[in-house]
Amino acid sequence: MVADVEIGAAFHIGKPRELFAGNFVPAGRQPNYAVTPDGKRFVMIRTRNDNAKRSEIQIVLNWLEELKARVPTKIGIAADRRLALAELARLANNVRGMA
Repeated sequence: MVADVEIGAAFHIGKPRELFAGNFVPAGRQPNYAVTPDGKRFVMIRTRNDNAKRSEIQIVLNWLEELKARVPTKIGIAADRRLALAELARLANNVRGMA
């Protein structure tokens, strides 16, 4: 949910409204999202929207190394890259713990 906030002579909070629609993986007491370092985007894990039982599982090996190979490594964004990779690893561990 999101609401407009006005700060001035009086403090006013607008009517709450939905920010994101969809089924996202719950994370218990931990946040189920991450915010990019520039504050412009959210990273969330969306659940599948079908009720069919799964008969297969997909296992991705060396996903972190593949991600590192695909993320630019220019000077100046290396620290942001490490933070993003750490947050993605944390989110993956949360999902893994739910299984």
